[in-house]
Amino acid sequence: MTGGTYMVARRIRTRIGAWDAAGDAAQERAIGREKRSGAVLDPRVEDSHIAAVRGGAKGDPRMLRRSYNFFDGADGELDAGLMLIAFMRDPRRQFVPVQQRLAERDPLNAYSVATGSAVFAVPPGWAPGGRLAEGLL
Repeated sequence: MTGGTYMVARRIRTRIGAWDAAGDAAQERAIGREKRSGAVLDPRVEDSHIAAVRGGAKGDPRMLRRSYNFFDGADGELDAGLMLIAFMRDPRRQFVPVQQRLAERDPLNAYSVATGSAVFAVPPGWAPGGRLAEGLL
């Protein structure tokens, strides 16, 4: 994948009933931000989702990530949550360490479950007259 990138897609279902029952203060502590303003509660607190995501060594490779809400109806409870999309050069060095930290210490684990994941190869662009993925073939 020289010159290309990888896209990781992860579907994360939220246990809406448990999340709502937790209340605002518990939700803010779990995320690490104030609900109304989005301000960081206390950057020194290490027991939040944000701290777990950022908790790697200084200089850890970064990735471009964004999540999108989804709602797929109900099957006894709401089937809703987040679809995470992340782009990176090397999932082993960038995505996997973050997922390991989240598995070990993310307070959101009590309110969510990953229901699907996939990794896609995104080849580099090409010059005029070139072809898609020609450098990989």
